[in-house]
Amino acid sequence: MKIVITAQDNSLNSEVDPRFGRCKYFALVDSTTNDVEFIENTGVNADSGAGVQSAQKVVDLQAEAVLTGRVGPKAMRGLETGKVRVYEGITGTIATVIEKFNHGQMGKEDGSE
Repeated sequence: MKIVITAQDNSLNSEVDPRFGRCKYFALVDSTTNDVEFIENTGVNADSGAGVQSAQKVVDLQAEAVLTGRVGPKAMRGLETGKVRVYEGITGTIATVIEKFNHGQMGKEDGSE
């Protein structure tokens, strides 16, 4: 399964970026192999529509889930249309979040435990 985690930097030690649309990086994770690729979010500096652009990028990456702090309503619609599950309220390092997700400790799709 491919998941996207919003990241403040391009390393496993990075903290989850609480902003979906304006995060600096997307950590694209293959949860079966644990391969991680950091992709710069080109919509981070958009004048408007950053969330919608980010949602389209996640759909284009064929991710099945997004783990982040918060997703705005327009971006949420785009992710729902693309059938991407959204986990909000996520905090911690990218490495920790991957481990929790892989062990089924992510909780409901709102990020609660």
